[in-house]
Formats: sequence, structure tokens, C-alpha cells
Amino acid sequence: MTAMAPLNEHEARELALYVCHDRDLYLSQIKPALAVMARHGKARRYDPDKALRLWGRVARAGAFSYRRDFGPIYGGFSPATRQVAAVQIADHFADELAELIGGAK
Repeated sequence: MTAMAPLNEHEARELALYVCHDRDLYLSQIKPALAVMARHGKARRYDPDKALRLWGRVARAGAFSYRRDFGPIYGGFSPATRQVAAVQIADHFADELAELIGGAK
């Protein structure tokens, strides 16, 4: 049985920055995720735990994209590292999400 890869804060920050500033990921992953979360927020069904799972999927897609762009040496983000990156991505887009939810009032 293999040991779980440890959390790397530096790699998590690198992945979060990459995801937050990549146009293709914004259009294909982030914008649709924000739309889903805004729809749930407007209907008062927003669940922060489920939203974090969705941000985790965005982080995973970002890790695949990062690996494609920079090669397999740099793309080995552990699940714990991707989860920390997902929290950082959620924090980055919190204001945009709040604006989308608040726009319905």
C-alpha cells in the first residue's frame, strides 16, 4: 500500500494562482461553477460543503491542465494539496459569487 502524498502549501498556492488566472479554465470550469452556485444561492439552497466539492473539481481540472502545460514533473499535486488549492480558489472568487447571488434582489 502506498503512503498518501503530503500536503505542500507552496504547490497549493501555485495551483490556485494558475487556476485563477487561466482563461480557458475560467471559461470551461469556473464560470459554469459560479453559475451553478449562484443559482443555488438565489434559491436559498446553497451548501458550502457541496460548493467546496465543486471547487475541488475545478482544482482537479486545473491540475490536469497544469500538467499538460508544464509536463508531468510539475503536475503531481496530491489530493490534500488540491483540496487546499480549492479553498484558496473559493476565497478568490467569493466576491464574484456574492455579487452573482446578490444580483437577484
